Amino acid sequence: MLESRKYGIDCCVTIDADLQQDEKTIETFLTEYRSGYQIVCGIRNDRKADSFFKKYTALMFYKVMNILGVHTALNHSEFRLVSKEVCDVLSQYKEVNLFLRGMFQEFGFKKKFVHFDVRPRTLGKSKFNCLSLVSFALNGITSFSILPLRFVSVTGLVVFLTSVCLALHVLYEKVINKSSVSGWATIVLALAIIGGLQILCIGIIGEYLGQLFQEVKARPRYIIEKELE
Repeated sequence: MLESRKYGIDCCVTIDADLQQDEKTIETFLTEYRSGYQIVCGIRNDRKADSFFKKYTALMFYKVMNILGVHTALNHSEFRLVSKEVCDVLSQYKEVNLFLRGMFQEFGFKKKFVHFDVRPRTLGKSKFNCLSLVSFALNGITSFSILPLRFVSVTGLVVFLTSVCLALHVLYEKVINKSSVSGWATIVLALAIIGGLQILCIGIIGEYLGQLFQEVKARPRYIIEKELE
């Protein structure tokens, strides 16, 4: 896609090689492009051509991605049209692992969704198995979201506060009620405080890693649509 920029094209289309996506839909893509849309995404009408396992794991994938802050269009894969301007913007992203489904949804260009029917697979077998789906999902999450790191931070804070409450309770039982077994309070206090501090510190480290993660990617802060002379 990025290499196509040097050939003077106005737009380009990506499509899967399994021949299940309807190539006639490209005509609709071009119509929408000529009407002013710079990103036209193909959305499959249903998942009848998929197996039961692939259908529901794919739906789960889209839900998890959106919960974690990675905006993706339901039932959209890599069947899309993008304009030359979009390709130019994409070239500014220097990342090695490009999660295109998420990137194109983040761009501020005019988007259009075009629905199409998926044909049954006639030749070969899909190499996109469960492990591939998990790897793809992890790539998308780690490319766009720091929520997993933020989850560790929140968990660390909760565990630390819980540990402090437990320590106060044990201390109350030891000093006020004098009902604890000798040595038990010391062990519980040490484990609670040290364990809570460890997870809290991991959470703090995670926050710094999240900031580094975003800085290292060095994504453009804004997109220039037009320069006025």
